Amino acid sequence: LVKDCKVFFYPKFGKFSPIIIDVIFDHFLILNWKKLTNEPLETFINRTYVNLEKNLDKMPEPMQKMVKSMIEFNWLPNYAQKIGIERAFQNLNKKINYQLDLTEAIPLMEENFQVLNDIFMKFIKIMMDWCENFLKEEVNGQ
Repeated sequence: LVKDCKVFFYPKFGKFSPIIIDVIFDHFLILNWKKLTNEPLETFINRTYVNLEKNLDKMPEPMQKMVKSMIEFNWLPNYAQKIGIERAFQNLNKKINYQLDLTEAIPLMEENFQVLNDIFMKFIKIMMDWCENFLKEEVNGQ
């Protein structure tokens, strides 16, 4: 399913398309949160930040820096807004040494919003089912 999204971004962004899709899927995750779980988003975010902080010492130095920034600037809820996606792409532009301007993917996302959201919803359903089965079989031994 993720490959289905590449058709929108690969012609212009090539090998950077998976990065774009990852950010866009983060956006759809936040937008669809209430359809996917009863847990309030804020509760999930706080729990995630606490767990990340507890495990900082297990992460490589560059990742520690990124996680600290994520927590300090509360990145996760920003993905709900276009400006949050734009900032994410601007930061990624620096990491790819401005080979392309990833913010130019935003109009493509907007033009294909419903199709991309539908693909995301199919993808997340598959992932949720897989995780549920994994927990039943591997963790709970059923």
